[in-house]
Amino acid sequence: MNRLFALFLGIGSCVLAASNTGFGQSLSITDPNGEPDDIYKHYSGTLGKKQITLDLRYGYKGASNYGGSTCYYMDGQRSAHFYIIQPQSSEHGMPLTAHEWADDSDLYSNHEPRTPQPAWKFTISGNKLVGSWYSADQKERQDIDLTEDYTNSYPLDLVLEKDSLAFKIEGSDKKWLYTSLIYVKPGTIVNLPEGQFIYNNAIKLIGLSPKVAEGSEKLAADYLQMFASKTEAKTKRADLANSNAIAYQNNKTVLPVFNDKGLLVLECSEFEMATRSTTTTARYLCLDVANHKELQPAEILDIEQLKKSGMLDAAFRKKFNPGKDQKQTEISIPDKLPVTDNFYPVHKGVVFVFQTADFVKAQSDPQPNKQVSVYISYEKLGSIVREEFKKRLNQ
Repeated sequence: MNRLFALFLGIGSCVLAASNTGFGQSLSITDPNGEPDDIYKHYSGTLGKKQITLDLRYGYKGASNYGGSTCYYMDGQRSAHFYIIQPQSSEHGMPLTAHEWADDSDLYSNHEPRTPQPAWKFTISGNKLVGSWYSADQKERQDIDLTEDYTNSYPLDLVLEKDSLAFKIEGSDKKWLYTSLIYVKPGTIVNLPEGQFIYNNAIKLIGLSPKVAEGSEKLAADYLQMFASKTEAKTKRADLANSNAIAYQNNKTVLPVFNDKGLLVLECSEFEMATRSTTTTARYLCLDVANHKELQPAEILDIEQLKKSGMLDAAFRKKFNPGKDQKQTEISIPDKLPVTDNFYPVHKGVVFVFQTADFVKAQSDPQPNKQVSVYISYEKLGSIVREEFKKRLNQ
């Protein structure tokens, strides 16, 4: 399962079973110990002898992954993205199993069936996550010992909301609009300035104003009205007004992809579906929470120097050059790859994210839109990394 597909599955389950939770409202809780049914947890600890951090997203109801969880190896050599398999029970404390997946696997098709992946087998109890990691061939096992840690990160709650409404287009049957929101709000720091700063920026990424959100009991209802206005304009197009589709769907997520060193990176993804076309986009916002500052791309990297270096183009082609046992899917990469400013910093480097619809051509899919990423270390980027940002990382 690739990252975007898993994100869609997570959003889909949200549409069916989301709670209407706002900034000041309680979360959905069925656990006798009071743990929310939908969780975001930041862990640090060890996997074998290696130091790691883990950003975990999970919904006990329906085993929703919400885009998957990310494990960062602190030596900077790699990160791992994994998805939890639905257990036999939705009860909290049940043993869980997850499989690691390579990013961007949807760019390739293998001649052979998908190969086995490394696996995590673990339990979550209180502030601990413990278990075992197994290599793809099951010959290697490593102990996992992680503890929730917010020393240099921020506690966040995962919020899910949904809403729908019916509307009528002249000359056609009644249509339905559906929307769902998955976003984070500050947890125990809710009443601190840092908490309000995080919340305001999450709300702005959703597309609402903090003032509207402050008095709202359900953000999805406010977001749906905005979506309805956009859809009403689109229905003036013949392909929508005359289609057999009875529903239009817009789902938006604002979730953390990096939460450490006092920095919080929020990923805003939007999935929109109307008639037979679907569109998925993602962008990133890096917050220096301690200093209440939004870090712009140009404050992290020298974009012009990056363009001149050709480094990103070379790294992209090296990563996506098919091996002898693989073949590329029906896309073509241009001779000159555009430099993206859609990137975010992590512990030891920068992750650059491309929406392939921006630069690829497809033979069979008229609207290809896959999300692919390339990682380049700070060491390799060298002077392209802004000096002020280097100082901020080392604080």
